[in-house]
Amino acid sequence: VAVGAAAGLLLAWPRRRLHRWPLLAAVGVLLAYGAPVLLSGQATFTGFVRLDDTATWFNIIDHVMSHARSVAGEPPSTYRLLYTGDVGATYPLGAFMLPGVARALVGVDIAWVFQPYLACCAAAVALCLYALMEPIVSSVRIRALLAFAAAQPALLYGYSLWGGIKELTAAFLLALGVALIAAILPRRPASWRELLPVAV
Repeated sequence: VAVGAAAGLLLAWPRRRLHRWPLLAAVGVLLAYGAPVLLSGQATFTGFVRLDDTATWFNIIDHVMSHARSVAGEPPSTYRLLYTGDVGATYPLGAFMLPGVARALVGVDIAWVFQPYLACCAAAVALCLYALMEPIVSSVRIRALLAFAAAQPALLYGYSLWGGIKELTAAFLLALGVALIAAILPRRPASWRELLPVAV
């Protein structure tokens, strides 16, 4: 994953450069979503007050990264019952793969990757919204301000505090999908490769 991402950046670098305003919007959103953890002065996660969902997500991430859906070899236990009951054969696991890969890349426990992952999803939403507004808002500064504000609806921010990994991942992927489709809709794609990001 890391090698693929680095290769994509290197291939795109000569033709594109990073622009300051969308980057500022994304960093601002990252800091806003990270504020409850950053301002506490210690590494922590926020979704533990009323629900045990965060602990369940940690277990699911740990399990799917080493055993996928299989529970073969697991002794009868509350963990096995919870995993098979909550996950089952058709539960969507995509949202758990991304922080699992991030954990493997940085080599730390999932507890310290979880909240940064949620904040990164929100920052990615801001970048997608910035791109979507390009045809209708000409000022890059206003577009960045709007993307910064639009990426922080109360419901999505609340999901991040609750530990809503599927909701933050879905918001990012939905915004990304719409931004990718919007980029190719006004014209006929020059090559099938332009459709590849949407297909993925």
